[in-house]
Amino acid sequence: MRPTRTGWRWLMASAAAGLIALLGWGSLYWETKSSSTSGHGYTQVNLRDLEAVSFDQVRDTERDLPATIRSLDGRPVVIAGLQYVGSTDSEVAEFQLVREFRTIRHRPPTIQERVFCDARPGSKVPVYGHDVRVYGTFHIKVERDSQSRAMSLFTMTVDKVVDPLGTAK
Repeated sequence: MRPTRTGWRWLMASAAAGLIALLGWGSLYWETKSSSTSGHGYTQVNLRDLEAVSFDQVRDTERDLPATIRSLDGRPVVIAGLQYVGSTDSEVAEFQLVREFRTIRHRPPTIQERVFCDARPGSKVPVYGHDVRVYGTFHIKVERDSQSRAMSLFTMTVDKVVDPLGTAK
């Protein structure tokens, strides 16, 4: 028996939907696999995932963080973000990694919205002044001021800073 015109349309639509679903699941699988590691043993971390953490600056400790975040402590990671430096130097021993300021609603970033980055002892890293990729060892430790307010939460010992725009330094 030969399919009717309506039958052909249904058959073609079903085949197209199946192909789209197959390609969609394949790309989702690839994205999941490629975002977990960034080559050379570095785990890719998204600043948005760190920012999404609820953290009370007076009461909470490292144990109050989600297990997925705590599992990054001491591991080699790569994080993309804006390199914020409070000076005009071309090389620095420390800087902060934050998301673009326009997305932070006109206020300073909270401690979970920034990563304090330190170069290895005795070395400095170049300052690019825009979005970079930072490779290094991720650390989680609450550091408090004299009034017991958390001043930092996420730190990173920097191995290298890479400029995705290719600016030579």
